[in-house]
Amino acid sequence: MPRFVLILVVAVIIAGCATAPASPLPTASEPDEPTVLVSSPSLTPRTSSTPPRPEPSGIAPASEPSVVPDPTSVAIGMTGYERELMGFLREDARTGCEPRRSDLPEGATAAVECRVDSPLVERVGVYGFLAGNASDADQTFLDRAAFAYLDRMKRQGVLGAPGNCVAGTPQDVSWMGPEADSDGSSDYIQVEFAGRPYSVHRYGCFVNEQGFANFRATCGEGAFVGVLGRTSRLDELTEWSLAWPDPENLSFPMPGICAGQQRDTY
Repeated sequence: MPRFVLILVVAVIIAGCATAPASPLPTASEPDEPTVLVSSPSLTPRTSSTPPRPEPSGIAPASEPSVVPDPTSVAIGMTGYERELMGFLREDARTGCEPRRSDLPEGATAAVECRVDSPLVERVGVYGFLAGNASDADQTFLDRAAFAYLDRMKRQGVLGAPGNCVAGTPQDVSWMGPEADSDGSSDYIQVEFAGRPYSVHRYGCFVNEQGFANFRATCGEGAFVGVLGRTSRLDELTEWSLAWPDPENLSFPMPGICAGQQRDTY
């Protein structure tokens, strides 16, 4: 064999030995699903005369995120109770949500604030009052949510205001009907505030000092919801806040912003 052919064969053999197939990259494991707490205890009619002293929340610091963020909300870093609170909201309000852990209403143990992509709504906040280790017999979280609502409406000067939010005037009313505020009624859950009984199930509206419309409501499981508008239009903000996803399946007269709590009915 000629010398230059021999050299070429040897070079080809050496080049082939130096090339090895690349090892495949490891496949990432699927992320764990978020843990959601069991629903709060069901409602039991009773009356409370004084605001209960809030118990420690018992909420552990958020661990490192292990879930893929929902494209419509940010659940990364939330505790189980914070994710449950976010689930109380109507689906279209659960956007850009983050936990809020400072400047909470008195008695609140957790909160979530959501930024709504709307020319009408700036943001929606939902505040929870469920203390750690609550039993079915402990319904004081309902009282704490009601006291937070009533205190805010009193400070705004609209507590008991006989207006009409849908018509654009400040108002505070029980969404169970006016009879729910009746003195001596045993058919509705009430608290005593400012010397008179109030139903714990309420909604109301006002225009704040900056000129923006606000809607406030208590949901049926001890959650207090606040909706901050981008305009002064109480009527439009109220209609958005009251709207129910499926009016044909409305099992409670609660405001639609709380519809996530009744999500099994629509």
